[in-house]
Amino acid sequence: MSTIVRLSDVWFQYQHDEQGANQWALCQIDLTIEKGEYIAIIGPNGSGKSTLARMFNGLLVPTKGTVQIADYFTHDENDLWEIRRMVGMVFQNPDNQIVSTTVRDDIAFGLENLGIPRREMIRRIDQAIEVVGLTGLEEQAPHYLSGGQKQRLCIAGILVMQPKVILFDEATSMLDPQGRKDVLQLIDQLHRQGKTVIHITHAAEEAFLAKRIIVMNQGKIELDLPRDELYRQAECLQKWGLEVPLPVQLHRRLRELGVPLTDLIHSEEELVSQLCRLLSKN
Repeated sequence: MSTIVRLSDVWFQYQHDEQGANQWALCQIDLTIEKGEYIAIIGPNGSGKSTLARMFNGLLVPTKGTVQIADYFTHDENDLWEIRRMVGMVFQNPDNQIVSTTVRDDIAFGLENLGIPRREMIRRIDQAIEVVGLTGLEEQAPHYLSGGQKQRLCIAGILVMQPKVILFDEATSMLDPQGRKDVLQLIDQLHRQGKTVIHITHAAEEAFLAKRIIVMNQGKIELDLPRDELYRQAECLQKWGLEVPLPVQLHRRLRELGVPLTDLIHSEEELVSQLCRLLSKN
């Protein structure tokens, strides 16, 4: 593996407010992400998650420190075009990213700006439509789509640009349960296909789908651990105001009651499987 994202001693502050406050939104962030990783960044409201997200493609530039994407730096204006081609962002509200009157035209928008040849455009668009599961809706007006379909349309518009990194900034928070499930499955699929995925979320259950989890609080990285190790940090999650995933809560409570479960579970399905095995033995 090789490094695709590197943040070195990054600090960031917004302009003074009316009272002259000058708090740091990000403090001493050191972070390295390798190609092909699937990481989640979680934290309570105001922890700096969204500020950090905007560092990755130069929407915000550090007050101090550097952000490097491959061989490019966000503080160099000459590098920003290439950085924004490499890092695609999917935001919370899909309506803010949809710009055209049909699904196909919306996906084509970025490619037209790049001057991609028509034959190549058609190939990329058709492939992206298939990947995100919008086949048959190519001529549909986006405002007729469900929330989940709109978000998948936004993802298709990113995919055709062939980014190296896809960043999801609270991309499921406005969706209904089915739309949320569809988008999470698509995120996992993209990771399996080799994309580097960064998922910013406030939902611990979503974060635990990633392989590596970063916990932020008050502008700092408090924890940076593989998923399996973070299961041992439930008390810390609660201390920082984060919800512990329900399977983890149930697992801990059952072990306290003396049910002989294994040390770690990674999903609701694993917990159910363990309980079924125990029941079958009795």
